[in-house]
Amino acid sequence: MSDQIHIDSDEDGFYLEIEDLAVVRITDPEALYDQVKAAIGPWLYERDQMRREALANVALSRMGYDKSDPKSEGWHDRMSDLWDNRDKTERKPW
Repeated sequence: MSDQIHIDSDEDGFYLEIEDLAVVRITDPEALYDQVKAAIGPWLYERDQMRREALANVALSRMGYDKSDPKSEGWHDRMSDLWDNRDKTERKPW
């Protein structure tokens, strides 16, 4: 069953491709779910991350702090993450 159903994507969205269009009987719904989750899951995760970041930015602006202000909520965590994830060629050998 899972070899007859494929999920594809392009810039216009996601497409469900079914090889035999007559009648599709789903005998293994977990396999279908796994395929959908694998194809669409990363996109949903990125979307949710962007929403959380946008909401955090709105909350910070309502509090009167810019995101780059050390008094803003989460500033230390953001700066630590930037420092930890910097390019290894930038790291000093101290």
